[in-house]
Amino acid sequence: METLMILTLEQHALKALPALENEAYDGWVLRRAKGFTRRTNSVNVLHKSHLPIEEKIRHCEDFYRREGQSCHFRLTPLAEADTLDQELESRGYIKADPTDIRVRALSPGTISAPSGPVRLETSVTPAWREAVARLTRQDDEEIEVFQKILSASPMRPLCASVERDGDIRACGLAICDDSMMGLFEFATDPAYQRQGLGRDIVTGLLQAAAASGVTTAYLQVVAANPKGTAFWSSMGFDQTLYRYHYRSKP
Repeated sequence: METLMILTLEQHALKALPALENEAYDGWVLRRAKGFTRRTNSVNVLHKSHLPIEEKIRHCEDFYRREGQSCHFRLTPLAEADTLDQELESRGYIKADPTDIRVRALSPGTISAPSGPVRLETSVTPAWREAVARLTRQDDEEIEVFQKILSASPMRPLCASVERDGDIRACGLAICDDSMMGLFEFATDPAYQRQGLGRDIVTGLLQAAAASGVTTAYLQVVAANPKGTAFWSSMGFDQTLYRYHYRSKP
């Protein structure tokens, strides 16, 4: 049952923020998006392999080399049957950024209301998009790629923002289907941190999602980020369903 849940969540996340280019390859998905994030520019294992691992690794390296990109493997428990992690380590791939996938159940009436007004929109507006770019310091190419990724998602976005002093000072993004929601792209203006804006963004998104019928929310948080893990635990995401890490060629 846990393996099925992991697979369901992984498939949801791949669709929620899709790469610009995907190649299905013997149970693996090779994703490429002009280097925007490592997650959208990495090999993801979904199913058991049949081809020799050595052959598959060479294919993946060639796939990214053609675009002048480094080769990254994102390894969840779904990759354990392949002994892929050990093979990559033997080839000099460095392990990096163990990350927890945390989940929590949602139901109407169980989420506390935000302490202040939160704007929620069911489309990506220019104002919200510009705020994300500013708060996360995206350059022009990153802005363009992220817009293409959002436009390519078959799921519905829920964009949250909080204004202070006439401008958006905090924002967040949820991507939903009928029953599951992923949380992404949270940012707060440094001058407005520790004022509860992030907490309001999260509670606003959770409350709206629960009211629309979403029953499961998930997010990813780097395990070595104590402030991040503490914050998400305080928001009810205290269950780690699984952990993944990357293997990258230096």
